[in-house]
Amino acid sequence: MFSEESHRFEKALNQGIKELEKSEKIDAKIAFYIFESFGLPYEVIKEIADEKGQKINQEDFEQELKKHQKLSKGAAEHVFRGGLVDQSYQVTKYHTATHLLHQALRQVLGDRIRQEGSNITSERLRFDFNYDVKLTLEQIKKIEEIVNEKIKENLPVLCEVTDKEEAFKSGALGFFRTKYGDKVRVYTIGNPLTSKSSGPPFSREICGGPHVNSTGELGVFKIIKEDKVARGIRRIKAILSTP
Repeated sequence: MFSEESHRFEKALNQGIKELEKSEKIDAKIAFYIFESFGLPYEVIKEIADEKGQKINQEDFEQELKKHQKLSKGAAEHVFRGGLVDQSYQVTKYHTATHLLHQALRQVLGDRIRQEGSNITSERLRFDFNYDVKLTLEQIKKIEEIVNEKIKENLPVLCEVTDKEEAFKSGALGFFRTKYGDKVRVYTIGNPLTSKSSGPPFSREICGGPHVNSTGELGVFKIIKEDKVARGIRRIKAILSTP
């Protein structure tokens, strides 16, 4: 699956380069079209433009990106909360897996990591997060190991409704503060805060749901792609398979 995904990605990049080399004029609009359509990184687009004696204004390129993000945000209002295409069992499993992935990323890359967006279908999850450099194979392997370890532990997934400020005081993660109402749902994976057993929960986030009852339902977690989608923002695509 990973090699197949990599082949498709490489093919798209080559198509993007060919399309760019055919262009008589390369401006910010053309650059963003190539970036969005074929996944060709801005740095590569700029290098090809420089070779053709043309200059791309990076600020104009980023304005094109912002316009696209604004349009995408408007379209997303027609999608379920959290980027879910529906609330089927398979999508629910992937949604729960994003919580495990989020916390694993924070453990491997540091507590400054935060979710920047997600999109979930019945076939895969897509998770955007803030980070400046490409993840190493060792980091990707470690993240997978952490997620799969928590799946094997069959941790309970618990929901509670509480005041927004109380949720933050309890250590719950939530990065879309202005979108939350006075009352929020908090999903805890692992030991509940009221438990007398040792250790904090693995994950605790403000979220609208839905989620499975325990992590053992998820299967095997595998990252199939990791790349850059914008300055300081990276994206992971992952799948769940039957053990």
